[in-house]
Amino acid sequence: MILRDVSHEDFVWVWECRNDETTRKNSISSKIISLEEHLQWMEESILLSERKMMIAVEEHERIGIIRFDVEDRDTAVISINIAPKSRGRGYSQHMLEHLEVLIKSNYKDIRTLKANIKKENLISIKTFTKSGFSLYEEVQEIIILTKSLYSS
Repeated sequence: MILRDVSHEDFVWVWECRNDETTRKNSISSKIISLEEHLQWMEESILLSERKMMIAVEEHERIGIIRFDVEDRDTAVISINIAPKSRGRGYSQHMLEHLEVLIKSNYKDIRTLKANIKKENLISIKTFTKSGFSLYEEVQEIIILTKSLYSS
């Protein structure tokens, strides 16, 4: 598996994955997004220096989207979405591993990874926990998990 930067050619595919029923059910924002709204968000997002969006690819097939947003200079908030036909194969775990290596190599100021997950999204909670994340806080219906990249 490789992670590559998102490109304009991915925008509609990302939109389709984002509006998938299971994705919306497990997302903090569960509303359907119009293509126009999504394309505008993607165009703006790829220009943000504090946001990095990548596509996970295996054997020339797109399997998911992983994004991080830098928060407070030293924390990266991670979001993962696996394409519907690629779910249930352990890709999230591998994507997190690849992202951690990329961040350690290229974003030296980032010391902590963070994930905001709906309490009902047990699969994501399990995935992040298996990757070394631990409970930081619960806020209403959201579980916040964090992982330190470096030992103190």
